[in-house]
Amino acid sequence: MNILILGCGHHQLHGIISLSENGHSVYGVDKNPNSIAKPYLTYFINLSVHDFKGISSYIENSDFKINLVVSLGVEASV
Repeated sequence: MNILILGCGHHQLHGIISLSENGHSVYGVDKNPNSIAKPYLTYFINLSVHDFKGISSYIENSDFKINLVVSLGVEASV
């Protein structure tokens, strides 16, 4: 499954690693280009999680299909 995670910081790290280790393709969005979870992602999108239009446009113009969008550690990533 292709899963898009909103936020790739400390609060999302464990979930991203777990999803990746369980065979999912994990795509992450974060404004920090040096996000701590970046090495565990299938693909990294360097945008703010608040930039809904930018994220939507990026996904629509990409070669991958997202099956699920998740916000882990909601308060910190939204």
